[in-house]
Amino acid sequence: ATSPTTDAQAHAWAVTAAVAIHAHAWAGRVDRALARIDEFDVRDYEGRHNTRLWLVWAAGDPLRWTGQVARALTHAEVAVSAEAAGYRRLWYVAELAASRAAAGASPRDLGVGAGETPASSVDRWWPWAMARLVDAVASAADGRPLDGDLLEAVDSWAGRLERYVEWLRADAPIRSWATACLQRVRAQRAFLGGTPDPALWDPVVADIEDR
Repeated sequence: ATSPTTDAQAHAWAVTAAVAIHAHAWAGRVDRALARIDEFDVRDYEGRHNTRLWLVWAAGDPLRWTGQVARALTHAEVAVSAEAAGYRRLWYVAELAASRAAAGASPRDLGVGAGETPASSVDRWWPWAMARLVDAVASAADGRPLDGDLLEAVDSWAGRLERYVEWLRADAPIRSWATACLQRVRAQRAFLGGTPDPALWDPVVADIEDR
């Protein structure tokens, strides 16, 4: 890739790189994903929180999958230390939770970290970030049911999403989006509670196909 020469180009380049990294990783081409990760340093984007958000999100999974937990932690810690608010901070905390769990953190440690997230919904992207946090915890759980503390935290996150969906009664398009996120959280919650229900994933898959 050629070096970006403006802020707009830098953002577009980083987002494109992030999408490519995540696509390679989920398609099983982890080596390609790791090669792309080596092309950038998240600290280069310290002044652009959204750009760094994409890079941290993309790098986290392939780094954790290949045992490079220290690198994944470094990426997430750089992001969390940035002065960010709202769904961006929530997204950073989600990535940090996944990496801490991969490094052996206890469910209580993860619950404390999640407590640093905003207490209220801050914008239309907040539900997606909350669902991402639950996804990160599910990934970190590695197929094992959660203990009581963290399961209670997930229940509280789901409760916040339910209240948000209800609050969006007059905003149909965004409510549809938030409802899809809530359905995803409910499906993950059943899995994390040790009672997985494949039927709960049907509306999640249908929503992805529709979009």
